[in-house]
Amino acid sequence: MRWLIGLVACAVLAGLLSIDKASAAFRAITSTTGTWTSAATYPGGNLTDWGQNSLGQLGIGSTTDSPSPVHVGSATTWAKPAAGGAFACAVRTDGTLWCWGDNSKGQLGLGDLINRTSPVQVTTPGTWSAVTAGAAHTCGKRTTGNSVWCWGNNSFGQLGLGDHTNRKTPAQLSGFSSTSVATGPTAFFTLAAS
Repeated sequence: MRWLIGLVACAVLAGLLSIDKASAAFRAITSTTGTWTSAATYPGGNLTDWGQNSLGQLGIGSTTDSPSPVHVGSATTWAKPAAGGAFACAVRTDGTLWCWGDNSKGQLGLGDLINRTSPVQVTTPGTWSAVTAGAAHTCGKRTTGNSVWCWGNNSFGQLGLGDHTNRKTPAQLSGFSSTSVATGPTAFFTLAAS
C-alpha cells in the first residue's frame, strides 16, 4: 500500500494525475470500527484493515498487529464490512458473506469454534445484503424477504431467538423481517428496524 501511495504522489508531482483524482482513489466508500481494529472498503472493492490482530481479526493470514491499513487478500469485491469485538465479517458484491478472527462463541458462523486468520465464506444458503458484528455475536440480513439471521454468543439473549443458547451457524429469527439490523463491537444486544 505504501508503494502505491508513493507512486500516486509522484504522478501528482509530475503533473500526470490531478490531486482530485488521486485523492478519490484513497477515499473510503464504507468503514467500520471494532473494539481494537478498523476496516474500510475503497473504490474498486478493496478491503483494508488495521489495528490489533491477536486473534486474526485483520484477516491477513497472521496474528501480527498493523498500525497502518493492510489489504485483506486480493479480492476486489468487498462491499460491506463489519468489525466486532475481535473478529470481522463482510458482505461481497455477489451477496456472499465472509468472516474471520475470534470464533470462541461461534460468531463466525462456520459451525465450529476455531479462530480464522483469513476470510472464510459462511456457507449457509442464500445471499446477504448486510452484516453487523457485536462483542461476540453477528447478525445479518438476507436479500430474500429481508429476513434476519443471528449467531454466536447468546448469553443475554442478544440473538433474539427466545433462549440463551449460543449458535455456531446462522439461525433465522422466525416471523421477523427488517429493513436494517445493527449492533456494536462491545455490545451484547441487537437492534432491528422493521
